[in-house]
Amino acid sequence: MTNTYIRKPFAYTLGYSKFIPSGAVATQLVRMPWQTPVQKPGYVRKVMVTSSWGTGGTLNIWDQDLSNTTPPTAGSAGAAIYSLEITTSALSGVASKTTLYGTDQLVDVPFIGGLACQSSLPGVTVDFDIEYI
Repeated sequence: MTNTYIRKPFAYTLGYSKFIPSGAVATQLVRMPWQTPVQKPGYVRKVMVTSSWGTGGTLNIWDQDLSNTTPPTAGSAGAAIYSLEITTSALSGVASKTTLYGTDQLVDVPFIGGLACQSSLPGVTVDFDIEYI
């Protein structure tokens, strides 16, 4: 599959990493600068999910600032914008499995409030890049 992503003018990308210690609990990955006068939406450009569990699961990501009710939200844990599969390794002795999702697999959706997530497994690490426009 060909990556058709074209970087937007005057945009910049920042990388983040978050460890999710418990499953089935909403976790704030990052807050967007939604306050006036900044109001910069973010676009997810890459997500890398690492899990050491032997079973698969899902990571749901939606647009919400969990620490404030002012910015608009889009989606929820049950109706996520991204529902990413946490894959497992079929090889024995493998300590963890990392799954990479790129721009050709992620819908180009602006996040206004922030990235909130919920994992079905505990002990998941999420690394992601956000492009601010």
